[in-house]
Amino acid sequence: MSVSLDRFNLFLVDMDDTLFEERDFVLSGLAATAAYTVAWGLDPSAAGAFLKQHFIHQGRERIFDHLLQRFLGGAQTERIQKLVEVYRQHRPDITMYDGAAEVLSQLRRLGRVIIVTDGLAAVQERKATALGLPPLVDQVVYCQGLGYAKPDPRSLDGIVTCGMPSALLIGDRPDHDLAMAGALGIASIRVRTGRFRQVANAPWIPLADLACFADLAGP
Repeated sequence: MSVSLDRFNLFLVDMDDTLFEERDFVLSGLAATAAYTVAWGLDPSAAGAFLKQHFIHQGRERIFDHLLQRFLGGAQTERIQKLVEVYRQHRPDITMYDGAAEVLSQLRRLGRVIIVTDGLAAVQERKATALGLPPLVDQVVYCQGLGYAKPDPRSLDGIVTCGMPSALLIGDRPDHDLAMAGALGIASIRVRTGRFRQVANAPWIPLADLACFADLAGP
């Protein structure tokens, strides 16, 4: 990598699609909801196959409505709410990208490593736990638990001061991660993993544009 990390001692690292594939979390959640449908007399294998194909070809919008319409002939509000609850409360079957844990260890030798993640705090906490992140980093910040979301700098709860030269933000989304770094006046590095990997950086200019988080690894 052409950018030296030695001048930084505070590393703000995004989680979803930076350290692991968010798609894997979705598929894990859909598998959990499919397993639950046996309580309503459904075949969980058939329900799981339907949910997976719907997600792959049509996305997540109204996915549980369509599941219940397909197998039960109607989408009852209370059943949709139950599936959403199961999805959000399930134990994620996810793993970090290859080499990500090693890079976190390298960054921690240089300074503090803080995970900064958006989304429902309880859901994001389950992801972090499933990935084994807490012992690998100094802190995990759940932005929405503080009442704000990226790219609002207030979601960092004062961890970084504007223009802090020793801070570096690493993430996959220009409109969330690079924008937050821009608002704070700190350096950023883009990683092109996950569903936003084709999105252009402009108007933000990161120090480096990498294929994946593992590319941060030093010699």
